Amino acid sequence: MRPRTLLALLLVVPFVDALFLIYVATRLGAVLTVALVVLTAILGMLLLRAEGRATIARVQRKLARGEPPTDELLDGGLLIAAGALLLTPGLVTDAIGFLLALPLSRVPIRVALKRYVVIPYIDRETDGFVTGNVYVGGFPWSRRRLRGLRVGDRQLGVRARRSRRRPVRDGWPRRRGPVRRRGPRGRRGRR
Repeated sequence: MRPRTLLALLLVVPFVDALFLIYVATRLGAVLTVALVVLTAILGMLLLRAEGRATIARVQRKLARGEPPTDELLDGGLLIAAGALLLTPGLVTDAIGFLLALPLSRVPIRVALKRYVVIPYIDRETDGFVTGNVYVGGFPWSRRRLRGLRVGDRQLGVRARRSRRRPVRDGWPRRRGPVRRRGPRGRRGRR
């Protein structure tokens, strides 16, 4: 996730939560709203405790059989996020926390998380060897992957990658003379 998107979420979610709390407080009253927030936090913690114990038992069973507990580990991460959301005072964060804590709603979230986060990360880190997409999108050591790699005393960067000149003997383009820019009419060279 981009830092800007994360920052926007960290600013927008509490703002929406506070607005919703104000709306509920005007409808129900301040005392009932506080009681509702405390009640959701207590019920959420009880639910998380039971789900956490069940998840740990599933992890131990899978490990005893010699199988990797991938789904259970993702469930554990989702339960940790649910606990953080349920402890945050507010009704919107409590609703999101309950979605992550309940098993029926956690399964589609886990599937989406595996499909859009875990598998692309594993592909990117192993160049596709884990999922079998080894040479999809070009040879793994193409120039776009070599950006930033040090060869000898030179670092391959943007200039070496974007150069269209013929390569020299060692295989990498050499820069000669001043940089020529395109003129206003598209011709190469200086005016």
